[in-house]
Formats: sequence, structure tokens, C-alpha cells
Amino acid sequence: MAGQPAAAAAADFKFPQEPEEWASLVEAYVEDTAQKGSVLTVYELSEGDGTRSTEREMACTDNGANTELHGIDGEILRKALNILVKRGKAQIFGQEDSLGVKFF
Repeated sequence: MAGQPAAAAAADFKFPQEPEEWASLVEAYVEDTAQKGSVLTVYELSEGDGTRSTEREMACTDNGANTELHGIDGEILRKALNILVKRGKAQIFGQEDSLGVKFF
């Protein structure tokens, strides 16, 4: 993708289809942004500024994990997070409308 305009780079990207793939992207985002040991809200993961990227960042990133997570459907995100819980990589707590996630 290097050297391609941002729009072309974004068009070449294929979004994950399975919750396991989304779980891997969440895990990559947590590692890439040094969030292990941190608590994030589900809102931060799907709508926060940390998951929003500019077109320039989209063109320059290798894995694009932060871009892909922004705007993710809440149900898909919860399924992905539950997979990370089963893998021992995360713990979910709180109430349905304000879930928090701690990453290990």
C-alpha cells in the first residue's frame, strides 16, 4: 500500500468478517497503543478519538487496527471482547450501558 493515495489504500483494505478476526484487531490495537493493564470503555474502543484515524494515517499504517475499530458495531465488538475474555486477555465489567474492559 505504500505510495498509494489514502483513498486507494482504504479501498484495498478488507474488513474482518468473523468475531475472531475482530478480537485479533482489538488485541493488536491494545498492544500497538500500549494499553495492556489499562481499562477502556466499550465506547472508547468503538467511538473514541484513539480509534479514529486521518486519511494520512490510514495510508501509512501497516495493520490499520485503530481505523478498523472506529465505528464497529456494538454487538460485534462485544463478541470479540468475549473471545478475548475466553483467551485470558481481557476482563469485562460494569453494566450493559457502560461496560469497561481491562486488558492483560
